[in-house]
Amino acid sequence: MRVVCVTAASSMLLSAIVTALPVIPFAAIVAGCFVCYHIAVSYGHIPVTPRWPFVSDVGTNPPESCIFSLILFWAGLISIVVILTFYSYVRAKGAHSHWNNAGLVCGIIAFVGSTFVASFQWTEVLYPHMVGAFMTFGGLGVYSWMLSAITWHHLKNSTPKWLLFFRITIAVIITVITVPFLIFFIIRHSSPVHFQVATSLEWTVLFVEIFSIATLSYELRSVRCLNLAVVLNDCVAADLPNAAEDVPNAAICT
Repeated sequence: MRVVCVTAASSMLLSAIVTALPVIPFAAIVAGCFVCYHIAVSYGHIPVTPRWPFVSDVGTNPPESCIFSLILFWAGLISIVVILTFYSYVRAKGAHSHWNNAGLVCGIIAFVGSTFVASFQWTEVLYPHMVGAFMTFGGLGVYSWMLSAITWHHLKNSTPKWLLFFRITIAVIITVITVPFLIFFIIRHSSPVHFQVATSLEWTVLFVEIFSIATLSYELRSVRCLNLAVVLNDCVAADLPNAAEDVPNAAICT
């Protein structure tokens, strides 16, 4: 096994980067969606307010679809890195639980779904787009509850109570908003009011769910060291437990 660990001299730089990573997807998606909306309106692809569009509508036609796809892809990729880092952080705290495993799976499913949304415009390929949207919204909704459970059961001593209750509040808001959103989405064509309610709820759910990822910045700010382990085919299993002893602080340091 070969372990590559960031040196102490650059640990502060690493900490700053890891702290900023959870905020980047939220900032990129919020800013990107409004930029795409402005471009779509300027090209006449969607009507101006008060008829507010669905999120996917701002990324349906070029050139805004190119920007929309790019932002969703990179935001999803960065978010997967953030979720993996947080998963390792919880394990470094000594917590090996089903909550953490389930959170990792839900988070990856959500942001893999976002690549489907980015790649398949609903006007061209509807069903893959809808599957991706379901994966994204559903995965992030479940992840918000997994994150609350992880904070409650494993991070009480290192995470302040206000952040715990804030995450629980986010999970409740997502759940409460999702139910009427699904109802109004189904009946969206019955009246302009129902359409507007559905679109407004969709934007709200999206931004709140992405913001739950941004809250991981609090825990990740204490990360000082990351490790990359490579297991070779000719490694002897008996040697693996002792391999990490060759490099001090091989695990994530907090």
